[in-house]
Amino acid sequence: MGINLLDWTHKNVQILDIRKINKLYVLKIKDVDESLFVHDEIFEQRIKSFFLKDTMSQIPREDILKQNWNFYITKGYYIKVDQYGHPTKYDQDYNKSYISYLDIAGPLSTFSSVYQKEKPISTQLNS
Repeated sequence: MGINLLDWTHKNVQILDIRKINKLYVLKIKDVDESLFVHDEIFEQRIKSFFLKDTMSQIPREDILKQNWNFYITKGYYIKVDQYGHPTKYDQDYNKSYISYLDIAGPLSTFSSVYQKEKPISTQLNS
């Protein structure tokens, strides 16, 4: 497997609205016309990590919306990294955009991640 270097595709972005539908969060962000989708585990892991909370219910929605964010957005798929740091590509609707990586913008939000090339898996999120 090769090594990939990634950088944020969108930096210092504000989330205008957010909803959870099944296992996906749907986000509307400033300066992007289409809605973006992010797997709940990816989103919740970053939120709880930043706010240092154990559950999402401990974090007010307003606190999430008032932050500036950095995103790595892909068209038609997302990448999810497992507990061992191994990325897997999940093919989705090729007409939609997905957030694979996100972090709250700030001094610790540098993204020059080195990882092994992702393993493609064709799956649709139906649950």
